[in-house]
Amino acid sequence: MRLAFCVTAVWLLVGCQAAPDNEAPQVCTQTAPASHLLEGVSMDVSHPGLTPMLAAKGDLDGDGIDEVVDVVVHQPGGSGSFYYLSVNLGLSCGFKPLPAVFLGDRIALDAMEVTGQRLSVTFRDRDASEPMVSPPTRLNRLRFALEEGELKRLAR
Repeated sequence: MRLAFCVTAVWLLVGCQAAPDNEAPQVCTQTAPASHLLEGVSMDVSHPGLTPMLAAKGDLDGDGIDEVVDVVVHQPGGSGSFYYLSVNLGLSCGFKPLPAVFLGDRIALDAMEVTGQRLSVTFRDRDASEPMVSPPTRLNRLRFALEEGELKRLAR
């Protein structure tokens, strides 16, 4: 009886020990964002109606990992070319798309800049009274920052 108890005790102890970790450490293979989040819809970067226009990198949230910032144009068919500012939050392994900010329809991009934890986009659009067929001439410079995990427009 004593031998059976000892064998059972040894078996339980051995069975409760953690198995040796024979697996190799996980390697991060995602080196670029895979999607953009436009109007609540996740769109793959290779989506046929989506075209990247400008791109930049910078640590917008101050965690030491760069975010990837893109201005993309979505052309779903019809007459519109809808421009969005898209930020993919840099993680320790990969990226998380944040909701994109609509910039305008058929605008003309001039520049995008990441400075410190601020982001600015310069583009031209039209006055509300101008027809969409007229060239965009009104200059705009919008500034943004990441606040509480969201891209927020800053006051001029």
